Amino acid sequence: MYKVSEFSKMTGLSKETLRYYAEIKLLEPVFINPNNKYRYYNNGFLCLL
Repeated sequence: MYKVSEFSKMTGLSKETLRYYAEIKLLEPVFINPNNKYRYYNNGFLCLL
């Protein structure tokens, strides 16, 4: 799993764009850590982009 900053670098999408996509339920993270609210993505999303 990748934090939003790592996934951002891999995809070329900004962190803000990824957060926006999560907000509108276009590309939701696979896990959100309840302690620090970090969003995590996996390789499965790469094929969608």
